[in-house]
Amino acid sequence: MDEAKHYRKTLNIVIVVTIWRLLAAAFFVFVDGSHPVTLKDLVLFLLGGGFGDYPTGYFWFMNALIAVYLVLPVMKMAFDSETKACIQRAAGCFGWFYCGQGFPETCSADAGNRNEP
Repeated sequence: MDEAKHYRKTLNIVIVVTIWRLLAAAFFVFVDGSHPVTLKDLVLFLLGGGFGDYPTGYFWFMNALIAVYLVLPVMKMAFDSETKACIQRAAGCFGWFYCGQGFPETCSADAGNRNEP
């Protein structure tokens, strides 16, 4: 795997996504103009959040696209490895992310058997 080529492709995707978001923000502000927005809204929008009161739910795939470009090479290295230590560590990380925040509640054997008010 050519890492420099991969980083170039990932950077190109990030640039295209940012330009797309800036064009959408310009359309919202200058063409529609029905909702007030601030600079903070623009920064949050560029980082993957919403844009004030404008509907931006259809941008969800852009963050997923960038995540795929960032995660797949790591997965390829893990599966191409001679030892399976990388896969075991990846499984451990997945388990930690899945169970980490609410460990006793989400990963205990009786998680579904509680009677909560």
